[in-house]
Amino acid sequence: MLKTFEYLQPKTLEEALSMMKSCKGSFRLIAGGTDVIVQIRSGKTPPDYLISLKALNKELGILEEKEEGLDIGALVTHRILEKSPTIQKEYAALYDGVSQVGSVQVRNVGTIGGNVCSSLPSADSAAPLLILGAKLNIVGDREESICIEEFFTGPGENILKNNQILKSIFIPKLPKNSNSAYEKLGRRKAMEIPVVGAASYIQVDKKTGICLDARIALASSAPTPIRCYKAEQTLVGQSAEKEIFVKAGKLAAQEANPRTSFRATEEYRRSVIPVLVERSLSRSLNRIKK
Repeated sequence: MLKTFEYLQPKTLEEALSMMKSCKGSFRLIAGGTDVIVQIRSGKTPPDYLISLKALNKELGILEEKEEGLDIGALVTHRILEKSPTIQKEYAALYDGVSQVGSVQVRNVGTIGGNVCSSLPSADSAAPLLILGAKLNIVGDREESICIEEFFTGPGENILKNNQILKSIFIPKLPKNSNSAYEKLGRRKAMEIPVVGAASYIQVDKKTGICLDARIALASSAPTPIRCYKAEQTLVGQSAEKEIFVKAGKLAAQEANPRTSFRATEEYRRSVIPVLVERSLSRSLNRIKK
């Protein structure tokens, strides 16, 4: 039986922040509800209050392309991102990630902000956002912008305080001759969180084929989504080809800290990381060549 809670419906972001401060007991923010409701039904962290953000779409539901990059409101759904031509072309790894979240029905209600704030190591949007250089715009007593690398602190944990809300995500415009990809391994083809996920970004000199910049991030490979800095460094200055991609994948596996769960063993996860990293790098390169 579900615990009784009070359901609050602020109409503005300012009102939502005020409600968070005035709650006399525990509370959870809810947008699409694809994570929170499941947790409540399973008996985990039952709150005294649920604060719905659904009415804040004018403030938190904006998807805006700017000269310097892309602003994504925290309430933008996975489906909206999946169908965006800009996301598909310019931020391909994010498209790869959000298009594989659950079913179409889940993607129609699940939000990018909720996926990030769930802070699960398996979140399909997290690794792509890490390699795309995303910044998170957080509001509370003041407004601040942080790199996404600073956000995750542990499984299901992040730096957000009880008086703070993730307002939006900013992805800087990517340079020419660069692209990205996200590869996900699951036990089945649909509606599955990743056993392992690997996102890659690469920029090359088209004349020489030399890698100018590279980023690699993993999902379900550590207590939080992680960047693989050593693997990235081995790519820069090298010819962008399969041999060096394989080497980077092996280094990424060494940087990972996977665990054994009912989905897969630590050994299995570590063994498939090099394959997924090589595939994501190869897809990123092929997308540049098109």
